[in-house]
Amino acid sequence: MLALLSSGYDFGPGNEDELVQAKNLVPQFCKRNPGTMKELIVDRGYIDGPWVGEVKTKYGVDVLIPLKKSMSDFQDAFAIANRMNQWVTTELEKDAAGEVIKKTVTTHVGEMDLWQGCPLKLNVYASKTETWSSKKNAWEYRDWALASTKPYPSEKAAIARYALRDHVEERFKQLKCFWNISKWPSPERALLESQVCFILMTYSLLQLYLRRHDLQRLTRRAIQTLRQEESLGKDAMLVYAGEHFGVLRPDDYSLILVDLEPEPRQRLKAIFEKQREVRLTRDSHRLVR
Repeated sequence: MLALLSSGYDFGPGNEDELVQAKNLVPQFCKRNPGTMKELIVDRGYIDGPWVGEVKTKYGVDVLIPLKKSMSDFQDAFAIANRMNQWVTTELEKDAAGEVIKKTVTTHVGEMDLWQGCPLKLNVYASKTETWSSKKNAWEYRDWALASTKPYPSEKAAIARYALRDHVEERFKQLKCFWNISKWPSPERALLESQVCFILMTYSLLQLYLRRHDLQRLTRRAIQTLRQEESLGKDAMLVYAGEHFGVLRPDDYSLILVDLEPEPRQRLKAIFEKQREVRLTRDSHRLVR
């Protein structure tokens, strides 16, 4: 169970660059809670060589960040990866006839000097995905790469780690869309900040309560009790589409999946398999620790 907890915020104008906010938040958090932050998973808006180097060297926090396709660093990484030719297949999807419709290969390029001003050599995990489009009757190609200040045990582990960002952003989307964090018309800065601060605190406390309550509930339940609760409809599926969601019983949701056309069913299957791989990788890392 992934809980989104707010440990701080930077109150500023909505059009302020995210890197400016990060330069305020990360040092404050690390100084007040030394050794707590282990890894920072961010998006392309935080690409900045000196800042990435400072976060690692000054505060001991590793950074995992995707590269922009337009960057020469991205192109250099793929040029080296193609020259090394040590690609590993990390995803292979076939249709009902056994034909490959999606394939992803990844590789690791280490010791790269990526950004001017960054004192560190970074690890790059390059990935190439080719997907067959039945609508276009052609292959579609997608290249992307992750840069990290630390070496992962495998390319798959790096990708699974970065997948956590999707889960975090989904929680942020829920917070912004359904908790009315911006629905406050007052022009007073103090009132606006109070609105943001108390919603973040309330949401975090609720997440802690639900996590603790759920774990305690499970420790007091036998498998038979859990099955009885499931049959009574206490378990439900939440399905999101944009800013809307639906609450479905597991059997109703299963019937919807069965009735899907082959192509969307295959796409959904690929998503489920990817989520399962991420969960298994995360669980294995916890066991190692």
